[in-house]
Amino acid sequence: RYLETSRIQQLFKTSYGNAYVNLSYAASLNELYIYFLGFLTFIGIIKFLKLLRFNRNIGILGATIVQCWNDLSGFLFSFFICFGSFVMGFYLLLNKDLDGFYNFITSIETCFSMMLGRFQFEDMRQVSALVPFLFVVFVCINSWILINMMLTIILKSYALVRYELWRQPNDYEIIDFMWGRFMALMGRGKATKAAPDQSPDQSQEPQDEFPKKLDDLSMRVD
Repeated sequence: RYLETSRIQQLFKTSYGNAYVNLSYAASLNELYIYFLGFLTFIGIIKFLKLLRFNRNIGILGATIVQCWNDLSGFLFSFFICFGSFVMGFYLLLNKDLDGFYNFITSIETCFSMMLGRFQFEDMRQVSALVPFLFVVFVCINSWILINMMLTIILKSYALVRYELWRQPNDYEIIDFMWGRFMALMGRGKATKAAPDQSPDQSQEPQDEFPKKLDDLSMRVD
């Protein structure tokens, strides 16, 4: 982007503002630069979340992603193929008439907005008679079927991770306990009590309590 801007400035300087300057390439580079910054920001936020993995409630997010990654990666591959096909279809039909589909990048953004329920159906319908049929198929497949499948995969993995959550120590409570003791030694606070650790011996499983419930019921019946 810097080199292209320098070239345009040099051309403008040598021609004293009389030469034709094409800014489309510079605008495209600037758009790609913004997308790249957004991607780096996303990666930075993910890296920052790893700093909070010592907490049990925060660590469950990473554990859920790891648990469902094998199924989710295959699903995302199929999802992007299907979604890309619809984007290409809308782009070929509407790129000459609607600003939301004037290039492939904006078509992707517009289709994501359509999945979230933000669309101008009347404007699309007036362009081509094929658009309503394509739109209905797009909503049924992407918004209803594929999104619900993705949520099912994530929620299934979340249920498994949550079931095994008691095996993970909550280091945040340990740090809070140590900080409270340190402040108490400094005379600036009260010592906090450590939260009792729940283990399989202290909390019985439902299948272990079921025979006892049957015994209690039989005694009450007698």
